[in-house]
Amino acid sequence: MNLCQLPIDVLYNILNYLPGYQLSRLSSTSTVFYQLIQDDLLWKDKIDSELTKKPTFINRENNYAYYRRIYIGPRKSLHVLSHYLPPQRRYMSSTRGLQIHNLPRRYLSYSDYIIDQISSHDDTARWINKRKEFLRVAAEFGLEVWGRNIIQQILSKCGELKFSNTKSSSPFYIAILNDQLHFIPMLQQYSWPIELNPWASSESNNNNGMLINGLLKCGADGVELLRDYFMHINLPIIHQTALSGDYRRLQDWLERNITSFNDVFPFSVLFMAVLGQNVNCLRLLVHHGWIPANRKIKGIEWPINELILAMTTDNLLGFQIILEESRISVPLDCIRHCVAFALQHGQTQFINDLLNRQYQNMVQEEIYLLSRRIISHKNVKIAHLIRWAGPLSKQLILMLVPLLPYCCQSQSSYSDFGNYDEALSMATMLQDYSLTIEQIVQQTPFYQLIQFCKAIIDYSDRLDDNSYSIVLNIVVKARPLITLSDTLVQQKYDLVCAEYIRLIISWGADGMVYRRNRKGQTTYELIMQSRKECWIKALPSDNQLEAKLKK
Repeated sequence: MNLCQLPIDVLYNILNYLPGYQLSRLSSTSTVFYQLIQDDLLWKDKIDSELTKKPTFINRENNYAYYRRIYIGPRKSLHVLSHYLPPQRRYMSSTRGLQIHNLPRRYLSYSDYIIDQISSHDDTARWINKRKEFLRVAAEFGLEVWGRNIIQQILSKCGELKFSNTKSSSPFYIAILNDQLHFIPMLQQYSWPIELNPWASSESNNNNGMLINGLLKCGADGVELLRDYFMHINLPIIHQTALSGDYRRLQDWLERNITSFNDVFPFSVLFMAVLGQNVNCLRLLVHHGWIPANRKIKGIEWPINELILAMTTDNLLGFQIILEESRISVPLDCIRHCVAFALQHGQTQFINDLLNRQYQNMVQEEIYLLSRRIISHKNVKIAHLIRWAGPLSKQLILMLVPLLPYCCQSQSSYSDFGNYDEALSMATMLQDYSLTIEQIVQQTPFYQLIQFCKAIIDYSDRLDDNSYSIVLNIVVKARPLITLSDTLVQQKYDLVCAEYIRLIISWGADGMVYRRNRKGQTTYELIMQSRKECWIKALPSDNQLEAKLKK
């Protein structure tokens, strides 16, 4: 029996036992295997088992493109690593035109192949230096599976992790500065020198600005690691008390009116109470006159204060305590930065709380400024509707807030999802034949965005039915740029786009299909040029247009 004649599920089980580099070679043997190996979920499993559990995609690449990029190695690192081989053992001198099947028949990656080849050519010192280079690449790209293999090789030969005592060479700092926080728990499983491990208890680590700034830039996951970091180092006693939640000891310190400790550590005691999510300590500090303060963090566009920290940790109760129970009014600058942060990160519950506190004008101003920023980047034409509509109601603002992170993405109006990680869910839904077209449509952020456009057009007196042409043109012009390798999946995605067109036309944009744009084209002509039958069927009939004109 021919191998290609086996059932699909059996073939998938066979492919799961093969490493990624062998799958790439197998795809060139027959059309059947080529189509099977194009499955993006198969490459996702290979990435999870061989490289990392949390891949970082760039330039809208899929799992196969990511595996190939990491397997080959980054362009700069590959050039450096190639010089570690003797001239007669180099397989390449440049990265131009390099394909995955050109690589040596070794497991995992090209860098792993180099590890095996150089082991018999160098002394121990040079051997360790090269492993340090490999581990730096693994930390930069978050390849914890590969990084674990490198560490185990070092330990098996040297018995300990020998590195230079500089922060720039520490894989902890490299991973944090590149937002690869999932790499940190893997590193913490091993014993590191104190100078390289920021979680080691040391007085010199109290003012570790590089680590603190890097973790704050990473959002909720970074704040969780920052809390763990502060618990392991020698903090001032009052800060340690607020972080751990020792209410009685904190009360004793405050009753003795000790205020000089505020200058010892760069972060306030109130900051530590919010970071530790200790409600009682937070309320005690607020009653004694502690208020939020902005701190400019290098690499972050907005200052960090206690309100923003509460939003990052999703601590609504702590957020409300600071605003409600403060003896001194919270500075407006802190609240304004807080509003801007909440809008850009889709924090609906915090915006709702601010709207209930008569901050609607401030929220409206920040929405206007954010829409100008979106327009200046030429990302979302729908942002024009926000500016033209005028002041929004509370209901519209709460409807808009979850969509703003999607609108701020560079490709938001041109795809159904904001980034490639989310777009993978679209490919998964298209391959799930138990879902109807309507169910797929309703689960996309773009669908929620056009629903908001309908609500804002119906609400505002400044907008009319002509505004629907903006939304319709985005669908008709941008969606043909998205092409999928599988013909059946492509046809299903065309039906999803046809549902967008049918939905927008049903709202009152049927007369807009014959309206000419600046280039002299009509939407009707663009749809006919696409030659997509499902799109053409979504157009209104001549009888429907005549009936609308009579009305």
